Amino acid sequence: MDGTYNYIPDLSTNTKVYTIDAPQEIMDINHHLVNYILDMDGLGAGVHDTINAGVSQFTGWKSFDNPHMQQLLDWIGQEIKIFLSPHVVDCLPVFSQVWGMGYEVNDVTPAHSHEPAFVSFTYYPYIEDSEIAQPLEICTFPDGSIEMDLSMCADHVKESTKQWGKTLLTIPPHTGQLVIFPAYCFHQVKPVTVKTDRYCIAGNVHHDFENQPPFWN
Repeated sequence: MDGTYNYIPDLSTNTKVYTIDAPQEIMDINHHLVNYILDMDGLGAGVHDTINAGVSQFTGWKSFDNPHMQQLLDWIGQEIKIFLSPHVVDCLPVFSQVWGMGYEVNDVTPAHSHEPAFVSFTYYPYIEDSEIAQPLEICTFPDGSIEMDLSMCADHVKESTKQWGKTLLTIPPHTGQLVIFPAYCFHQVKPVTVKTDRYCIAGNVHHDFENQPPFWN
């Protein structure tokens, strides 16, 4: 199964965003992944940290302790290697943060990046209606020129009214879709206005320098 590369117009980085649909063995565990998000809401490590998003369900930053999550990450790790080739060879992906989220009406994710991570990803175990669910947007740096009403959103994001970038790439989510992009890319999800299930698992990846082949030293 081949993925799709979407190139962002930045001549200094040759930025690309990679999308691919999950194989059947991952599709078969999607319901377990959604249940994990629901069961771990408010319970995971780091769940009380200040986060970029204002979402109704959040598992915490360190969601590695579930066999279905491990199966998902094994597949994502392989896809990240494909995403990086041929410019980066022999990458050893290490998942430094992984979290699950469920969006409801008035949930929002203002523009942000995941630096100093290397690569970031989002996977959608369940999207009720891809035509209604808010898309993921790859965007420009939020310079304050775009303003949005967040008065109905979570308290900790209400002041982020100008934390929005100009959309460069719109990615409507659907069940089983994986999106991989450089961690420096700013991205956002505008406020949800219509009730529809939108569950995602996201995370950051670094390269494992400690276990890299000796000829790299």
